[in-house]
This record gives sequence, structure tokens and C-alpha cells, in this order.
Amino acid sequence: KPWNHMWWLAHAIFAGGFFLLSYGVVQALQTTRSFSAIYSQEDLMSRLSESMARTESALQELRRTNQKLEYMAATDPMTGASNRRQFIAQVEREIVRAERDGTPFCLLALDLDNFKNINDAYGHQIGDEVLRGVVRQCLDAIRPAGGLARVGGEEFMALLPEMPLEGARMTAERVRSSIASSPFGLDFKRVQVTVSVGVAQYGVDGSTVDALLRAVDERLYQAKREGRNRVVAR
Repeated sequence: KPWNHMWWLAHAIFAGGFFLLSYGVVQALQTTRSFSAIYSQEDLMSRLSESMARTESALQELRRTNQKLEYMAATDPMTGASNRRQFIAQVEREIVRAERDGTPFCLLALDLDNFKNINDAYGHQIGDEVLRGVVRQCLDAIRPAGGLARVGGEEFMALLPEMPLEGARMTAERVRSSIASSPFGLDFKRVQVTVSVGVAQYGVDGSTVDALLRAVDERLYQAKREGRNRVVAR
């Protein structure tokens, strides 16, 4: 019957429409999931990249902090010279190199003459500036290879790698004369200072850190006894 055919046709159309609608919904859901998955992956990669950047930044900051701590642990904060501990380590390394390669090296011990009088007369502000100026003069004289350390209040030591005694004596004399001819301090007050210097050579005056330090100190004290503002190398 016609209405019967219409009923089947209606059902067929309805079924087809439902199928198409269902298929569209499924496709839409799948497409949504796909976009969601893509977005989540991009978001994850973005977050990972940001996290890696923060980690790298933190590592760089940690490295900078470690470098600062290492510098502070090895340096006299007032003058910028190495401290005694760092200097001893440098001498130990130089002994190893000298034993391996057969190269000479020397130590200088320097002490400012009558430095207490400067502090008493002009105060620690001037005294500190004098110490900083002396360090600059010493470094200018012993560079590029030499190293300088502040080992006491007004006492310094210098390491002169690959330098025999006569070369070290000449370097010490250059340091002494440079300091003696240079006023130090601040603009409102500048003072003249002198320095006594002892010189010791590895192998000749000792082959250990302790022996070398004793020898160079003895030469320094000899320079003091002989009138200050002089170099004693033997």
C-alpha cells in the first residue's frame, strides 16, 4: 500500500539521517579529540621547553654563584690579591711542574716598612688604600706570569714561575723601586711607602713549600735588619 511504502521510506530516511548524524557526531568527537591531543602535545612541549629554560637559567646562576664563592674563598677581599691558602696551592702546583719539567721558579716575600705608623697617623682608610695601591704596583711589575698573595696584614708573597734567582732579584728590585717612587692613598692625603723584599729559589733554597717559605722569610727579615727598603736574594 502507498502509505506502507511511505512508512518504509520515512523510516529509511530517518534511519539514514540518524546514521549520517551519528557518523557526523562520531567524526566531530574524533576531530575534537585529535585537536585536543595536538593541543596537549604542543602545550606539553611548551611547558617542557619553559621548564628546560628555567633549569638552564638556574644552572647558570648556580655556576655564577659557585664561581663567586670560589673567588671569595681564594681572594683577599680588601686588595683583590690571592689569599695565603690559594698561594700555597699555587706553589704546590708549581713544585709539581718544576719536578716534572725541570723549570726553575722563585718566591718573593714583601713587607711594607713601618706600615703601622701610617695607620696610626692617617687612619685605616688611608692604610687600606695604600695596600691596594701596593698590590697594583706589584702586579704591574710581576705580570703576566707572576701571582701575588696577601699573606698577612701588610705582608705579601709573589710566585715567579720559570724564573731563576737573578731574574727574580731584578723583578724584586723593580717592585721595590716602583713602590718607593709612587705615592699612595686618596686625593686628600697621599703618602710615600717603602717595602723590604726577600727572594728564594726552588731547588737552591728548598724543595718543599715549608722550606721555601722559611727561606724567603729569612731573606725578608735580613732585608729588615739591614735597614729596610731593599732586596735580599742570597
